[in-house]
Amino acid sequence: MQTDGWMLELSPPEKLDTPPATQPFLFELPEPKRGRFRVYHDESLPERGVRPLTGHGLLYVPESAVSSIASTLRAERRGYSGEVHFSEIRGDTGQQERFAVASRWVAKFFSDLIDEAPFKATFAIHDGPRPIPYPDQRIAYLKHMLAGTRMTFVGLTRFALRGWDTIHVDPIFDATGNDAIRRAYERSVEHFAHRANQRRVDGDQRYPFVKYSPARFLASDSRQVAPDDQDDAELLQLTDILLGAAQHALEFRHTSKHSGRLQLARDVASGMAAHWGGSQLRYARRARNFTVTLWPDKFGFAYPALPSRRPAADLPRSPLPGSGAWLLRPLDSSHT
Repeated sequence: MQTDGWMLELSPPEKLDTPPATQPFLFELPEPKRGRFRVYHDESLPERGVRPLTGHGLLYVPESAVSSIASTLRAERRGYSGEVHFSEIRGDTGQQERFAVASRWVAKFFSDLIDEAPFKATFAIHDGPRPIPYPDQRIAYLKHMLAGTRMTFVGLTRFALRGWDTIHVDPIFDATGNDAIRRAYERSVEHFAHRANQRRVDGDQRYPFVKYSPARFLASDSRQVAPDDQDDAELLQLTDILLGAAQHALEFRHTSKHSGRLQLARDVASGMAAHWGGSQLRYARRARNFTVTLWPDKFGFAYPALPSRRPAADLPRSPLPGSGAWLLRPLDSSHT
């Protein structure tokens, strides 16, 4: 047998005695749990005059559920055909169609879609305890972007897909004409798969073995893509809304003057609080299916943004909107 230029000689398998039909097995090995997922990515870039912060959001959607979830999102448009982009949302009145669609999407996500389509956001604080080079330094920024994307892939997979043995991911990124950024995203997928596979080999059952297809770059406006890509464009828009609202929910952009964005932030904060509000819920499936991580802490690690009613004097304090009792505190200090 020849494979990849190597000659392999295979010995015939030894003949095994078949147990009598009446002899029962003492136990049966479970069937390996395998699945294929499309993974949608969106990025939030730093803004001048606002706390320098980079965010990455990922949405895992089972291949078999892509069409049905996209159809649900289209139904919630109620006739609106424009792109639903967080940065273009202004007011929060009924006349603001873009806001109305985004609001219904967020409500639908937390009521129905969260069980099937887990989401994670990772925010890197540039002026935190361990400063990260500001993106003026192009090479440093690309390395930082690669690390942030990989960290989000690894964290979401560990948290939301534990119990799977093997997954195949089809990564889909928002379109960009920058070749260096495209390559950084492609490498982030390679690094993620390598890290997850190595940890699985080392015995960490929280990680599945990961296979992946080449990354695709797609416009998020459904009107600008081929019919076969419209489902993916719709899910890229949902990823953008969840990422932007999560960032506002942590009040890193609390100075926003746009009431529509702030209302979406409150909706996401309410969803987070409902699923993370008690220690008994902290590791429940729904809690694992919507997570927000900050990086770095004072030790250089990533840590989850969790609602907590106990003060954490030595950690950043970014209360969720509408409740001064919710603070950020780390859950653990493991690398992602």
